[in-house]
Amino acid sequence: MIKNLMNILKEKVDSHNIDADLCLTNNESVEMNYDPIRKSIEVNIDTLTGGSRYYDLPLNVYAEIVLCHELGHAIDKDLDKISREISTCYDLLIKTGYDEKILDTIKYNRILAEKNAWDIAGKIINNEYKGFFEVIRNDSLERSVDCEELLKQRITLLYEIAEQEGYNELLKNELNKVSGASE
Repeated sequence: MIKNLMNILKEKVDSHNIDADLCLTNNESVEMNYDPIRKSIEVNIDTLTGGSRYYDLPLNVYAEIVLCHELGHAIDKDLDKISREISTCYDLLIKTGYDEKILDTIKYNRILAEKNAWDIAGKIINNEYKGFFEVIRNDSLERSVDCEELLKQRITLLYEIAEQEGYNELLKNELNKVSGASE
């Protein structure tokens, strides 16, 4: 089953001339994840299976919808610019300290990257799956907004604690973790 699903997904990647390898992962925080540096899409069959059950969809249908979203990231010509903007903002937070406008810029750009990927995915998804796609897209974007707001609140709290307790190095380490700089 896994090999068959991976072959179906690989055909979809190849049909869009995307230079990305598919690889299995045990990372439970993702169903699929596009890595622009490694030019790969990580696939977690267990979390995909959970998502397909949640939406009461066959695994191959749900996996194709999620894959189209990840292909959206791969195709997005603005992703590199958005990623650089986010990285620059995290650098500014570390260098200059708390600034809500910088946090809002990070939040805006992270949500923009997700929205762009879903918009592109909507253009390449099998028409037969459009109805399911729209439900999953809307749920995902809603979760993205919620997650980014929680991330903003977490960073704000880290700054408040650091200011009260004088933990500047701890704060820098935590910001590096949140921004992905430590990976």
